[in-house]
Amino acid sequence: MTLNEDQTRKQLIDSQIAKSSWNLFDRNEVKFEVQASGDYEDWTDGITHYSLYLPNGEIIAVVEAKKQISSTHTARQQTLIYAERIEQNQSFRPFVFLANGVEIWFWDTEEQTPREVAGFPLIIKKPCE
Repeated sequence: MTLNEDQTRKQLIDSQIAKSSWNLFDRNEVKFEVQASGDYEDWTDGITHYSLYLPNGEIIAVVEAKKQISSTHTARQQTLIYAERIEQNQSFRPFVFLANGVEIWFWDTEEQTPREVAGFPLIIKKPCE
């Protein structure tokens, strides 16, 4: 059975992100469908599927999900726009991950072309004091 985009997110990508210790239920770590420009009145800049946050509240990475049978590279231009818009509201441009539940591609949009990776970045959590 081929999964659609929503099924791919819920059945595959959510668990891949969680496997890297990101808490999908903690909105300080992961948010869904974040407006790229930060302007919730204007949705024309697009919406990220997942935004992964640093403890200081800045977005370290956006994850663009595609349905299982789609090429992740079809979202490159779209995610570049997201990263550029987000950068305007924080101190750096976030990294981009393109995922379809089978492949995960990492893209530093300022430095290199996308490359396939084994998973999402591990979140480093400070021990409780």
